[in-house]
Amino acid sequence: MGANIATITSQDYNPNGDLADIQNDIPYISSLKTPQVAWKWYQNGYDAEPSDSAFPGVQHENFVSHHEGPQYFGYLANNPAERASFGGENDFFNDMTNGTLPGNGVGGIYYIRGGYYNLNYANGVTPPIQNNNYPNSAGFQSSDITAINASKSGDDDHPSYSDRQISESMNARIINAIASNPQIWSRARSSSPTTSPTASTTTCRRGSCPTVRTACRSRAACACRCS
Repeated sequence: MGANIATITSQDYNPNGDLADIQNDIPYISSLKTPQVAWKWYQNGYDAEPSDSAFPGVQHENFVSHHEGPQYFGYLANNPAERASFGGENDFFNDMTNGTLPGNGVGGIYYIRGGYYNLNYANGVTPPIQNNNYPNSAGFQSSDITAINASKSGDDDHPSYSDRQISESMNARIINAIASNPQIWSRARSSSPTTSPTASTTTCRRGSCPTVRTACRSRAACACRCS
């Protein structure tokens, strides 16, 4: 929101509840007359994903609802103008391919989060098993492997349900999508307070990442700021 904040917030479904604590912010931001900054939160499972075919009749199987940050702010979640900035993980790649990234050519802030299952889970992308004979020296049974695949194929590097290599692969795919687009790549900047705002890096919610030219290491919630 920028100079048009009053127009946008006027569309809120529950203004009495959602706007009560930002009433002073609205006229102030409007007075600055700055342009609106485009943004989008892309989270695995928010809408249809390529992996959905692995779960017939089930929707949003990948979605980790409590990781959906914007939903906790009523002035975003209850406003159709802002709700348009909520999307699924694969939507990011589609937007990059189709040139429909919000603010494309102007800049914006984009968050990409993984989920319970990676986007290619239906195509057999599952955790690599490093030692088939540990902890059982007789080796894993097929039922063991099935259980591991079903419970450790997430792509957000979260303990319990995700795999680090799958998560890093997701981050590498995101970075490659950015780096392969000259227009977006030339505008990619860090939003991390620990790095120069003009450095060509990408950052994560859990800490700063390496330069954007390499895969993030153990970082699965990257936010790329283009301005």
